[in-house]
Amino acid sequence: NPSITNINIVGGAHSLYAINNAKGIFTNNIFDNATTAGAEISGGASPTLTNNIIRNSNIGVSLGAISKAGDVTLKDNKIVNNSIGIDIANATSATITNNLIRGNSAKGVKVGNLNQTFDAIKIHNNLIGENGQGIAVLQDAIVSTDTYASIKYNTIGNNLGAGVLIDTYTSIELHYNIIAGNAPDVSSASLALASHYNLTGDLSLPIIAPSTDIYANPEIIGSAYLSDGSGANGNTLTVSPAVNAGADTTLAIAGLTTTPYAQATVADTGALDLGYHHTNPAPIISATNTTVVVSPAVITTNTSITIAVTPKDAAGNVIGAGVFVNAVPTSPNATIAPPIIDLGDGTYQIHYTNTITTSSTDTLTITVNHVVLPVVTLSW
Repeated sequence: NPSITNINIVGGAHSLYAINNAKGIFTNNIFDNATTAGAEISGGASPTLTNNIIRNSNIGVSLGAISKAGDVTLKDNKIVNNSIGIDIANATSATITNNLIRGNSAKGVKVGNLNQTFDAIKIHNNLIGENGQGIAVLQDAIVSTDTYASIKYNTIGNNLGAGVLIDTYTSIELHYNIIAGNAPDVSSASLALASHYNLTGDLSLPIIAPSTDIYANPEIIGSAYLSDGSGANGNTLTVSPAVNAGADTTLAIAGLTTTPYAQATVADTGALDLGYHHTNPAPIISATNTTVVVSPAVITTNTSITIAVTPKDAAGNVIGAGVFVNAVPTSPNATIAPPIIDLGDGTYQIHYTNTITTSSTDTLTITVNHVVLPVVTLSW
């Protein structure tokens, strides 16, 4: 039952390997670049992972791939830039809450669990964006039983594939989520989908009568990830559907007038509480304090470079993961390789390429939550 904090493990098959009914609390660690899984949890192990950065691995967190995991808690972690962010193959239970799950190339969360209860697998109040797919709930390929999962209060946006992919033999609770800007938002073949009070612009979402889902064509763009939808806190996009747990109201959209609330202790008035809840209001980006570092510093012709952006506030504090960074070059020969990579530790990588083979210059406009940084001039 160890307590492990403030370590950085790079490389190897697993950064964390929990087996044999081990418990333990793992806090403020960085698990980076594991060939198999940043955290492999099997053999009845029931650890709690809180506020870790788990990145750049084949699988960020693997539950039960080797043998059945126990009761696992994943809270307040940043699980970014893996192939699969969280892979739930088989676990007694899993509570996945308040995590940033972003930039995982195949899937943000994959569920193939065999438990026959919604309470076993809880995917609640996570920010899941810019993955290959957001959440994929798949039927078991060997045993002809349903996969169960409870998916509530998440903001699932800007994933390249389906925001929520639901296989045929699955039983899903899909409630109080914001699901928007995905392709498509929901792809479902399930015969047992309970879907209520989701905010989405995708009319393909199957509804269990009476209809309680809300089709408001919401936008998940720009500073939506850290917005309360009010236009306050330095956020200029009042159309953002992301909500803040501390706000008295959420969105002024017809239909959002019903209880229950996502957080009973924050009884919003006049609006339904939906989506991922930020602990604090959206930070105000300081364009002058935010740092931009070009590497290599000496650029050659036909160049490919990495630009590191570290957003900071007016006091010089690093803001951290979860903000929206964008870059637009002037040169028609330049490209920005998508996505811009959120490393999870407050640093964002922009990969810039220019195919011009002669000496030239380019200017790059970088924005952070739609705050424009000083123009970057590139010369070679």
